[in-house]
Amino acid sequence: MGLLCLPVLCAKLVEHGQSPDLPAAVVQQGTAPTQRVVTGTLATLPSLAARAQLHGPTLIIVGDVVRLRERLNWFHPDRIDEAARSPG
Repeated sequence: MGLLCLPVLCAKLVEHGQSPDLPAAVVQQGTAPTQRVVTGTLATLPSLAARAQLHGPTLIIVGDVVRLRERLNWFHPDRIDEAARSPG
C-alpha cells in the first residue's frame, strides 16, 4: 500500500513542512535475496521508484538515516545465495 501511495505520501510530507530535499528510500523485499533499494529525496523518490518498477512488499524510510545506507550496508543477498549452495 505504501508504494502505491508514495507520490501522495511524499507530497503531503512536503506540504506539512518537510524539505523536498529530505532523503527517502524504498526497500523492496527487505532482507530477501531479491532485495532492491531505491534512494532519493521526497521530491525525486516517487519517479525513481516508478522507473525501477518496484513491487511489494516494500518499506519506505524517510529522514537523515537514509544517508547512512552506504555505511550500514550489511545486507548482501549474494552471500545468502552462496550460503544456501554450500554443503553444510
